[in-house]
Amino acid sequence: MRIIKYLSFCISLMVLSVAASCSDEEEFSNDASVALEFSDDTIHFDTIFTSIGSATKRFKIYNKGKQGVRIPSIRLGSGGSSGFRVNLDGRANTQFSDVEIYHGDSLFCFVEVTVNPHDSDSPILLSDSLIFTLPNGKTQQVILQAYGQDIIILKDRHVETDTSFEAKRPYVIYDSLTVDSGATLTLKAGTVLYFHSGASLNIHGKVIAEGEVGNPVTMRCDRTDKLFPYLPYDRTDAQWGGITIYQESEGNRFIQCDIHGGSYGIRNIGSKGNRREVLYMLNSIIHNVAGDALNLTDIKSTIHGCQITNAQGNCVTVTGGDVEFSHCTIAQFYPWSATYGNALYFTNHIENTEHPLINLSFVNSIITGYSNDELFGVPMQDSDTPFNYHFAGCLINTILTEDDMEDFEECRLDTISTENNSGTIDNSNKPKPREGNFRLLDTDNFIYDFRLDTLSAARQLGVGSLIPEDCRTDMNGKVRNAEHPDAGCYQFE
Repeated sequence: MRIIKYLSFCISLMVLSVAASCSDEEEFSNDASVALEFSDDTIHFDTIFTSIGSATKRFKIYNKGKQGVRIPSIRLGSGGSSGFRVNLDGRANTQFSDVEIYHGDSLFCFVEVTVNPHDSDSPILLSDSLIFTLPNGKTQQVILQAYGQDIIILKDRHVETDTSFEAKRPYVIYDSLTVDSGATLTLKAGTVLYFHSGASLNIHGKVIAEGEVGNPVTMRCDRTDKLFPYLPYDRTDAQWGGITIYQESEGNRFIQCDIHGGSYGIRNIGSKGNRREVLYMLNSIIHNVAGDALNLTDIKSTIHGCQITNAQGNCVTVTGGDVEFSHCTIAQFYPWSATYGNALYFTNHIENTEHPLINLSFVNSIITGYSNDELFGVPMQDSDTPFNYHFAGCLINTILTEDDMEDFEECRLDTISTENNSGTIDNSNKPKPREGNFRLLDTDNFIYDFRLDTLSAARQLGVGSLIPEDCRTDMNGKVRNAEHPDAGCYQFE
């Protein structure tokens, strides 16, 4: 044991001696050709909310020469007044002197920024530079840039009286935003609500969110940076809570809204029955959530012209109630887990509790996803509880028997199978509706464009006489064909 300890001690001394020798022998050049290289020549931050610090970005400083470089000065051009902060090789400062980089070596530099409020509705560009003065007197620089946006911060805010949010500045929500009973929150076109992790919109009163074509009301997470260089947090799910409509609420309207990236989309808890409409959605998006995207229980709702896509739960769950869907795209291509729900699940019970499905209708819609069967209707066994549904002019991934077909009027299916005297009907030569329907499903970069592809089976599949008046144009303002509209929320361009 003593011999081992002695050998370890000798080896340690040798290593230290070699290291010291290398350090002593390093030659530092003052040659006119000396130059540094950088992994990035510009460090750019996406929009930064004022008073809230940015994420940390880093870059590397390389000395690829054959001799060491002793840099007399590295400094922020602003002297530190711009809001940018620098940490160089473990030291935080606005100016550094005699920084050594051995030949073939490099240093890490970390950059952050905090933007002061500037009382402006528009973002402002903040710029600075990190200036490197070399031994030969030459200078090099790395540009630092960030856009600063003034915001309105709401912490556990309760809307107690009728209130309007304007589109002038974004709202950043911490804890939750609650609309109390008897109050109406109006969200004007272009309003953006950024929700912090875990924050939600809780509706006891009423929300009227009315965007416009090209100027939606947006609800998303407050992370404006990137998880990976190719992946903004805004494309990931579970970054905030979601929207919950409580029992006393009715008359909610979501028109031209973009809701994405939450732990769930829109759900209701409790209901007053099916007499008054609780939720009306038109030309809106619910996309990329970690639970159900739209979960409706025992309420009257109208969902027209909407895209409801990519949920780890079901894209749409309907339990009882009276719900009408027209010109909707319900597509289940959830990318974040190997396990996920269906495009559509509907039922008239929860365990042994009856929830009468008074009506569920889908008109001129797409119901599709990864699997061969994306439509699940589950009635209560041995019960007379209403379980009423109808589909017309739809493109659906499902497998049906002939007995089911009376509830599917002028629909196009993936595969129809039945057992009768002639055996199984084989429609396998038909195009699968999940393949080639959409313009872009980029699962590597998590970019999805659910507008119709040229060869989509949904084109001209809809029934013109069934187009609701509010669906004459799609969410992009495209006029639908009056006789043979495309199924889904987008008319082909």
